[in-house]
Amino acid sequence: KTVFGENQEFILQYYIESTNLKQPHPNYTKTKKQKVADVIPVMGEFSIEGLETGNYNFVVEIRNKENKVIASKKSFFQRSNPKAKINWNEIDKVVVEQTFVQNITSIDTLKEYINELYPISDVNEVGYAKNAVNSNDLSYMQKYFYSFWFSHNSSNPESEWNKYKEQVNYVNKMYGSQINKGYESDRGRVYLQYGAPGSVTSGVYDNDTYPYEIWHYYVMGNQRNRLFLFYNRELMGKDYKLIYSDAKGEVYISNIDMIIKNLYRGRTLLPDIDWSNKIKEDLRKEGFRY
Repeated sequence: KTVFGENQEFILQYYIESTNLKQPHPNYTKTKKQKVADVIPVMGEFSIEGLETGNYNFVVEIRNKENKVIASKKSFFQRSNPKAKINWNEIDKVVVEQTFVQNITSIDTLKEYINELYPISDVNEVGYAKNAVNSNDLSYMQKYFYSFWFSHNSSNPESEWNKYKEQVNYVNKMYGSQINKGYESDRGRVYLQYGAPGSVTSGVYDNDTYPYEIWHYYVMGNQRNRLFLFYNRELMGKDYKLIYSDAKGEVYISNIDMIIKNLYRGRTLLPDIDWSNKIKEDLRKEGFRY
């Protein structure tokens, strides 16, 4: 009453804001007109089932008829919701000032950083990443890059990026070539997506066999004992291609003879039975199921 006077109306607004965006979330904002009184009980609720993982403030504001904020109060909370995905259509609203991304000011460097994310990106993220890179817009790329890591670790996106960058540097060193960066190779992609394999078995190169590697993952998320078979038709260098895996979503060949044929480089059109049986036995020892 002291502020607004007797029998006057004011606006009560309450909403959820991201600590990054610093503005009301469009799906979590409510506004009410109230009459001045000594005590005004307010009841309201939001269903946050679709609210993405992140750091948020719950904000209550009192505004006058001119929509000017007279008083406000915030309460911080964190939300963990793996089922909800970030809304990539709102990238333009992301604020990168005072974040680690603000210091990345080279367009070429940022393009490379975004390209390095492909091994761990889903289909939607890949599409938006391509748009960001093709835009050639430093601000837009910064916002995409920050949003990506914020969605992976809202409490410390910079730390998450630094850990991933160390892995990228490793695969570039181990699996890179003069043609492709390590993260662009099949082995590099698998390493970044699933982590280091539990064991690696290298096939001996000889007159009949292309060089190959078998990666065995004992535990891979909710999957157990998954195998990846890479081979190198170039004989030299590091350009190993993935030709088989029993992991979900990967290249799967149910016909073992097709796998054998890919590994064979002998002078005859087809491998002989002894050679085929030897390779089959080697694969069986590594856990291949056929």
